[in-house]
Amino acid sequence: MPVFSNLNRVLRLICRITTFSPLEIRLLDGLLSCPNGWIFVLDPLSLSEQEYVVIAQGLVLTVVGMTVVFLFLTLLVILMNVLSAVVIRYFPEPVVEVAESSGSKDAEIAAVIAAVKAYIS
Repeated sequence: MPVFSNLNRVLRLICRITTFSPLEIRLLDGLLSCPNGWIFVLDPLSLSEQEYVVIAQGLVLTVVGMTVVFLFLTLLVILMNVLSAVVIRYFPEPVVEVAESSGSKDAEIAAVIAAVKAYIS
């Protein structure tokens, strides 16, 4: 399949241009050596103990970070809802009743037109 061979060529070119750590080179090698070019293949026995520790620390850091963000956002939503309920209950907006004007609407429209004309000229 020409698409997969072109993908492999591009990835190999990127590998030559950029600098990768030995672990990244092994991961990319596993990707490039895959027959269909898409499935990630890596022999877990080829990793050293130090690389396993680094990967485990990365996974722990990822899980802890996502948990902290999730808990913070959940707490933020709960506190915003509580604050909204408190404000609505103890500080309601005053109801303003609008009295009907006894004058005609034509006088108000004429005043607005006169103000606009005065502003323009």
